[in-house]
Amino acid sequence: MIHISKEAVNAIKEKYNFDEADKNIRIFIKGFGWGGPKFGITLDGVKENDQIKELDGISIIVEKDLLELYGGFDIDFLDSWIGKDFIVLSAKGESNC
Repeated sequence: MIHISKEAVNAIKEKYNFDEADKNIRIFIKGFGWGGPKFGITLDGVKENDQIKELDGISIIVEKDLLELYGGFDIDFLDSWIGKDFIVLSAKGESNC
């Protein structure tokens, strides 16, 4: 299961140009911290082992193995005094630090 907040949808649509073909948001592991993996998003094309989910006009893709391992993802957008960034958390509660 994948969820995305309205704030994240708006930020994604502002940051990326979806008028071009084959633009999808990929969830990926961008590193590891004390609390586990740190997830990120990027533009990417669909690959053979991907799961695709359409949410609010955005195609979100993630490798099937990653989706099974972490049980799903929540995507949010944080706009605070320390900066702006996308927050991606797994359904199993791994930390994003």
